[in-house]
Amino acid sequence: MIAARIVGGATLAVASVMLWGHWQRQQELARDAPQDPRAADFAWRQARRRARGTALMAAIGGAIMLADRVPRNAWAISAYLFGLLGATIVLALFGLADWRASQAFHHCESVDLLRAHLAEHIKRHEHRSPDGDAEQQS
Repeated sequence: MIAARIVGGATLAVASVMLWGHWQRQQELARDAPQDPRAADFAWRQARRRARGTALMAAIGGAIMLADRVPRNAWAISAYLFGLLGATIVLALFGLADWRASQAFHHCESVDLLRAHLAEHIKRHEHRSPDGDAEQQS
């Protein structure tokens, strides 16, 4: 059971460092939020999603550390292992949801940049004459 304490403790330590990083990120957002409201909303939601997932990771690490406290009968061990499995699946789903939200946000940003570029390109070419020369403006 020493291995369970080492793995659980390492997971808990990594999660603690990550939670501190998420807290720092939230402090940074509170001081200097992005100007774009959509980017600011995304940043806050991302920080909350990641903090929630990291807190679950810490709980999993704590549960692993307590493995030797589980009664030695089939029902208790099964419940413990299925609980760990369920929490790990939920953590993976949190990760997938965060990845998907990030992909969607960056896709929207790319579409907005493309839209702005095309609008500028169309605006530039509206002032050309049909034979390709720029019109003389007085």
